[in-house]
Amino acid sequence: MSWSALEVDRAEHHNIRGWGWASIRATLADEMPGCTAFFRVGLLLSFGLGVCGCSCVDQPAPASSATASASAQAPEAPVARKLEVVSFAAEDKVPLKADVLSAESNTAPLLVLVHRFRGDRSEWAPLLTRLASAGKQYRVVSPDLRGHGDSKSAGGELILDWGAMKTEEVPHMERDVEAAVAFGRKGFEPSHVVLIGSSLGATLAARVAAKTPEVKAIALLSPGARIEGLDVYTAFAEVRGLRSFLAAGNGDNVSRAPIGSLMKMAKQGTLKEYESTRHSAQHLGADAPTLWADVEEWLMQGYELAPEGTSDAPAVDLPADADAAGDGGG
Repeated sequence: MSWSALEVDRAEHHNIRGWGWASIRATLADEMPGCTAFFRVGLLLSFGLGVCGCSCVDQPAPASSATASASAQAPEAPVARKLEVVSFAAEDKVPLKADVLSAESNTAPLLVLVHRFRGDRSEWAPLLTRLASAGKQYRVVSPDLRGHGDSKSAGGELILDWGAMKTEEVPHMERDVEAAVAFGRKGFEPSHVVLIGSSLGATLAARVAAKTPEVKAIALLSPGARIEGLDVYTAFAEVRGLRSFLAAGNGDNVSRAPIGSLMKMAKQGTLKEYESTRHSAQHLGADAPTLWADVEEWLMQGYELAPEGTSDAPAVDLPADADAAGDGGG
């Protein structure tokens, strides 16, 4: 057979694409019986490359339907909400500043944060950052207590600075917490209220919770037995039936004794201890950043429904006071 007999025009080439390998081998054997097997293999390879239109360039594998589907259905990350700085006044007309984190739902739970004595609302910045991007939204009010941060005043007859505050004036800061709760509820219908306090703020939170039926959960971070003359045991005894979160550093001498006693008093308590010798939520969170993740998780677990707990609980024998004259929070 001549080489011209092997030439194939374009139409025939397209027809060959429909042949199977077996048909091609049989044709070569019939037409070229005298050719060596090696030669026929070479022709087979030539036909194969031409028929298949193979290319040496790697082609990207198509995305699987499962991958494409998963990508299409991946939930979008929540957009972080922005803090707003607001002003309001306590019952006794003391002006206060606060950070507010809004929520889309009119019935979102209200969270009020109470910083330590000699501190300010910046203590809660790590927690607010987490809550701003959380899928479940709390409406949050974080005030500077009177005499602290942006709630200081030294004009006229009104002199407000924690450094000049007398012991008998310390309980007046409860009014600031009450004002924060009232501001957070104004125009909204929160499903329930949660209070979180640090050091002296923990005691203030417990005292306000006892007077506020809407409070259904409370967190005491680095509580002290008696700070600035305020007894935490008496305050917590009134609300020990509430869902509670208790946290302190295992080397914090101010909180080490009361944290155990408060946990024994609590009826729905969660206790977390961290590797830290420092006092207050700010310093504890700096030493053990998992504190903020744990607080957020506790908040999310209690988000959907107000807990069954109530501040009403049978009387309890209070532990002996472990005197702590200072806040220890700096």
